[in-house]
Amino acid sequence: MTPERWQQIDKLFEQALEKEPDCRPSFLDEACAGDAELRREVESLLGYEKQGQQLLARPALQVIAGRLAGDSPSLVGQQLGRYQVLSLLGAGGMGEVYKAKDTDLHRAVALKLLPAGFAHDKDRLRRFQREARAVSALNHPNILTLYEIEEVQGTLFIATEFIDGQTLRQRLSAGALQLSELLDIAIQVASALATAHQAGIVHRDIKPENIMLRQDGYVKVLDFGVAKLIEAHRGATSIQPSDMATLYTETGQVMGTVQYMSPEQALGQDVDHRTDLFSLGAILYEMATGRQPFQGATAAAVFDEILHQQPTLPRKLKPDLPEELEKIIRKTLEKDRELRYQTAFDLRADLKRMQRQIESDGVIASQGAKVDSTLSPSPASSRWSILALGAAVIGLAAVGVTWLIWGRTGPPREPTQRQITTNSFETPVSVAAISSDGKNLAFADEDGAYLRLIDTGERHSLGFPPSLKVSYLAWFPDGNRLAACATSGGESLPSLWSVSTLGGTPRKLRDNTLSTSVSPDGTQIVFVSANGNEIWLMEANGGNAHKIITGSKEDIFLRVLWFPDGRRLGYLRQSIVKQQLAIESCDLKGGSASVLFSGSWLSDFL
Repeated sequence: MTPERWQQIDKLFEQALEKEPDCRPSFLDEACAGDAELRREVESLLGYEKQGQQLLARPALQVIAGRLAGDSPSLVGQQLGRYQVLSLLGAGGMGEVYKAKDTDLHRAVALKLLPAGFAHDKDRLRRFQREARAVSALNHPNILTLYEIEEVQGTLFIATEFIDGQTLRQRLSAGALQLSELLDIAIQVASALATAHQAGIVHRDIKPENIMLRQDGYVKVLDFGVAKLIEAHRGATSIQPSDMATLYTETGQVMGTVQYMSPEQALGQDVDHRTDLFSLGAILYEMATGRQPFQGATAAAVFDEILHQQPTLPRKLKPDLPEELEKIIRKTLEKDRELRYQTAFDLRADLKRMQRQIESDGVIASQGAKVDSTLSPSPASSRWSILALGAAVIGLAAVGVTWLIWGRTGPPREPTQRQITTNSFETPVSVAAISSDGKNLAFADEDGAYLRLIDTGERHSLGFPPSLKVSYLAWFPDGNRLAACATSGGESLPSLWSVSTLGGTPRKLRDNTLSTSVSPDGTQIVFVSANGNEIWLMEANGGNAHKIITGSKEDIFLRVLWFPDGRRLGYLRQSIVKQQLAIESCDLKGGSASVLFSGSWLSDFL
């Protein structure tokens, strides 16, 4: 639909509103002059208008579906296959949602199914199946996990994880959000969208009702029922080219929720991933100010706001908002999509930078002054660091070096143990690393490399093909990426890879590497060369690689780690001829290495 066509519809709609209901048919007879499509569009808006503010609170499809769903018999108490239906959670434009119990696995699930009145509607059935495929193609901790698609006695449904929490709409109704909470929610939603967009899927209906806040702090994006495949991302998902036509939504069909639509979506134009970023911008505005950016008494009025009006600047409504947040919101709400954020990754990066700055300012303010950290371990800590390094010689070298560099105050306390990976003789865990916030575990076994959420146990593949065997993992400080050493079937030595924890395909940075570590600011990577007697430094994207330390022919560098200040490195050097191990450190700006400890690798360490 062209802007001119929409203006014509909007003008006739406003004129019709001024007429008495009984006079509107004759007015439209004359005004539309035989243009059946024009009349149908105006009458459609007039039908919505009868619902008044109810339309703005609940999209028309939801209102209609709720009415139709009321005609369907309730499934509460019934059995659908192995699922015992417990309660009705809600009804929307795409179907009813029930809470149920999986009687085989003894877990709560959500079942989404079509109302009986829609069972024979091929259009809705296709959209329902499209939602299932779109969600199952994604693999991300902030996207609803789909368990299966099933049909029982003519009832088609999808079973997903049950979210114990509240919608963002419910949270907004409860009161204003703190800035830290706002940023945390926005970052997680942007992460989910980044993965979906990378897989070629546009959500098309991002709104507070489709964002769930779990009690443990995780955010889940729901309802990919109006998702659209814009381009098959090769190797990123299991979506096949044959699915593209099925997932594609016809240009000219307006889908989504009025207040959060992008201009191109409101006009019925073809959309891309930037539509979701506009919708997220509208949510950001609402979280920051407590009001929606585009308002009106009718759907037409809201459309006009979206297309032609600029929302009130957030800082005029909330003067205490950071200027940087206002800039982010304004960029997401650009009407010209070429001026908007171009990717969810870029939006997330700006939000993360702002979050980091706020957290940093908060720490400094709470301490009264910035405290310099010491790098020298106390005598008591050295003893325990050296004992730990003894274990490192037989497989835990990284732990020993970390204890030494960071220091300890007294003997280690008895640990509380909890198994977080499957114990299997066939697929033993070969390497593991925990993120700096303690929420995620990256690990590898014979089957592949995975990311596991420690609190919930959810596991997601890191995207390495089966031919790559991961031997070393190191986190980037922001928790968004990992550096990994991995060997393919055709290689004899590992290569260095970078992989996003948000989804996507791993990218090779360097051949022939043994171990690696990422700088505290995430801008550089240090690694041990495959011959074992060289330590190299390069940029995080793989550029500007150069050698910084060279050992003798008898030396092997086993591990290398950054000091917390980012200016020094610590590493473990093994002398094969002398049968000695040494813990050393060096300043990246130059100077000789400092020997922190050395001794026979058997007698002194064990």
